Amino acid sequence: MAVESNINNSKLQLKYNYGVGEDGKPISKSKTYSNINSAVTDQVKYDVAVAIGNLQANTLEEVHVIQDTVLINI
Repeated sequence: MAVESNINNSKLQLKYNYGVGEDGKPISKSKTYSNINSAVTDQVKYDVAVAIGNLQANTLEEVHVIQDTVLINI
């Protein structure tokens, strides 16, 4: 049996640092952008995330790519 994977949907999630709370724990929030073209390279995704992050008041901490993949038995 052979299995093929097809990327169904990609999302780009940006995590921002919002400082430190009263309890001393770091506060972070994220923003997710859906329907990212799966043909786009990881470098382009990262460059776009950094460009968006530079427009924000808070510091960009992490960039995540979330992929919904379907496995098909062929």
